[in-house]
Amino acid sequence: MKTIRPGVFETNSSSVHCIVITTEDKYKAFEDGEYMFNGWDDDLEPTIDVFKKLLADEDYVDWCKDNEKEPIKFDQFQKVISHLSDWDDDKADEEAKYIKDWLSDNSYQTCDEFFNNEYYETYEERKTFGDVNIVAFGYYGHD
Repeated sequence: MKTIRPGVFETNSSSVHCIVITTEDKYKAFEDGEYMFNGWDDDLEPTIDVFKKLLADEDYVDWCKDNEKEPIKFDQFQKVISHLSDWDDDKADEEAKYIKDWLSDNSYQTCDEFFNNEYYETYEERKTFGDVNIVAFGYYGHD
């Protein structure tokens, strides 16, 4: 087997797999919106860090200038991501649509989006090792 990404199990089959192993506390924070799933790294990333990446993105900065808007505040960003799993384009403003597309293009998902995936089966399993509670979750299916 050829190593493409260190620390990631990969096969050359046509099936798709993803597994994330994390602590119970971090998983709970993911459920609560404090973390987002980063599909490029198959890992959880603090939502505040995702927000900072958006603010630093040159295309977003240009979009704000072109539309004469101040960059979004973190509480507004949290509101946008809280509606991603029940998105309604007719109710969203242009900035929210931009952010939704940016998150998708950069492979970020909320917990609800991750588990409401129409293309793959998802799973979640909990184990305790000594005094550490672990959660393994992911998806599988075919391209």
